[in-house]
Amino acid sequence: MQMSLMTELDAVNLMLSVIGEAPVNSLNSTGLSDVAMALNVLKEVALEVQDDGWSWNQEDDIYLPLSTEGFIYKPINALRLEAMKDEDRKFTIRGDRLYSRDDHSYVFTAPMHVQVTYFLDYSELPQAARFYIAIRAARKFQKRSTSSSTLEKFNEMDEYDALANCQDQDTSAGDYNMLTGSWDVMRILVR
Repeated sequence: MQMSLMTELDAVNLMLSVIGEAPVNSLNSTGLSDVAMALNVLKEVALEVQDDGWSWNQEDDIYLPLSTEGFIYKPINALRLEAMKDEDRKFTIRGDRLYSRDDHSYVFTAPMHVQVTYFLDYSELPQAARFYIAIRAARKFQKRSTSSSTLEKFNEMDEYDALANCQDQDTSAGDYNMLTGSWDVMRILVR
């Protein structure tokens, strides 16, 4: 038997199983409202989890260029942008572009140096993240569909285990350092 990474279909079937529904063969045109609801919950949870920022969906040292009008547009799938340590300008995201909090304007004079947290398609996620998102989504889906405190406790423990595995793999891949990986700690060290 050949092993493969969890797909959106696998995740939806896991979610259906926690409410006692039969698996489906396709996410397209099934006509079942439970499948549509499960897919919506899966996407909601994927967005929620990825917004936290992980080693697999964050990139440092990204320079966002100026448009001909002087605007800086955020990447389409960017969830968050944070200024890199050498960037002293303050900004926020408004719509699809950056807004200068210093100048109270959408117009910039130079590119912005940022860290980007991206929203990735389910198929681009590492297996630990796929599994954690699926388990978390299954718990939320079960709670919204059939509120059972017994099932909820069981699913809560599964979610905790999946999160711990995801965090463990992220820590290994992220090469984090308690002293140099935190801007708050770095500010204290350079005083």
